[in-house]
Amino acid sequence: MGTLTTADKQLIMEFPILQENQVAVIHAEKATGHVLDLEYNLYRKDKPKSVYSIFESMQLAEQYIERIKAQRNDLEFVVYDRNESVLKIL
Repeated sequence: MGTLTTADKQLIMEFPILQENQVAVIHAEKATGHVLDLEYNLYRKDKPKSVYSIFESMQLAEQYIERIKAQRNDLEFVVYDRNESVLKIL
């Protein structure tokens, strides 16, 4: 297994800096709650990939989530505001 660099840790583990109305979304397997990367693969520390999708508004995030849920009913989504507070779990 590889070692995460500081850049990798920042990419994955640090919450993104969001502007006033932006939201961040994490994808997870509904059955297990396991976090997925942006390619819908299981997040693995030894294969660092970003896990946050960023949207300009809650409305855009919800539209995105509805499109994905129409294709993948095995996923759930957690929407965060700029203060890392959970706004919705869909």
